[in-house]
Amino acid sequence: MTMTKPQLVSLLAGKGTAGITMTGDPGLLTRLLSVLDSPDTDFPIVTP
Repeated sequence: MTMTKPQLVSLLAGKGTAGITMTGDPGLLTRLLSVLDSPDTDFPIVTP
């Protein structure tokens, strides 16, 4: 895969692969993304 940093961020945010150059089996990307967890938006970064 060949992409820019904004394209990587977009890909990880689930917005698709627009503009990304891929060679090989694109199904492997689906397998990779399937093992990533969704971020916890309520995670306490700083606790008292």
